[in-house]
Amino acid sequence: MTLAAGEDIARLEANIAFHLAAGVTKVLVGGGEESVPETVVARHGAKVVSVPHELHLPTVAVDDHGADWVLEGSVDEYWWPRADSIATVVETVPGRYGCVQALGRTFVATAVPGEPFFEGAVHRVAYRAGAHDPSSPWAPFRRFAVRAGGIRRHEVQAIFRFWYPFEVLRVPSQGEATPLNPSEAFVEDTRLRDALRALTSGHSPTFARPDAADDAEFALEVEALGDADLIALREQADRLAARLAAIERSPLLAVELRGRRLMRPVLRRVRR
Repeated sequence: MTLAAGEDIARLEANIAFHLAAGVTKVLVGGGEESVPETVVARHGAKVVSVPHELHLPTVAVDDHGADWVLEGSVDEYWWPRADSIATVVETVPGRYGCVQALGRTFVATAVPGEPFFEGAVHRVAYRAGAHDPSSPWAPFRRFAVRAGGIRRHEVQAIFRFWYPFEVLRVPSQGEATPLNPSEAFVEDTRLRDALRALTSGHSPTFARPDAADDAEFALEVEALGDADLIALREQADRLAARLAAIERSPLLAVELRGRRLMRPVLRRVRR
């Protein structure tokens, strides 16, 4: 896994500890040696590597550390496997696929005075296809885990579509707090809080396989993500159409088109 170092040391330490417990074999942190606290190095040793900020972290992970898969993360995002571990997930990916998807879900950032940041990560907004604004900061989002070949050779990897074996649970900082719509419905989700609590107390978190109810809710959010993709494509097409219309209305283009029409008879006579 690769991480861009942030200023919040507590979040960085929690993120690294979580992903190593979830099955990541090594974490590369960008920003140089000063980006990784000594406490983290002492606790995890060679499993955590600092990388100069000018280097491309995924390339270093593959070329220098032999990574088979790379998950690009940030200190506020936690890759939660919908299986026993992250390693279990990537081991089951057929060889013809080089990229798998993760569904991103955002917690409502709520500070609990005097407590670690993760104590407030207990509620998410419940999203349903067609019922919410896909541009909302609370809408589901997508991340990718990429096989080494796609990074080393810059190949376009075949995506295992319609399968989301990971969730990316995002815990925004208090500075990113966004007002909620009063009509938003909440879902209680204590998995991440409980996992980070376990790690803080010296225990290993467990990653239970989802039950039928969770699978149903998950499917609705995947559908909402698909709706957002369609809306984004439509908006992109509208912007392109507007640009083409503006070009067609430009005086220079009008002169060029008129010149071409006038030249057609001349060109026909020359060809004869």
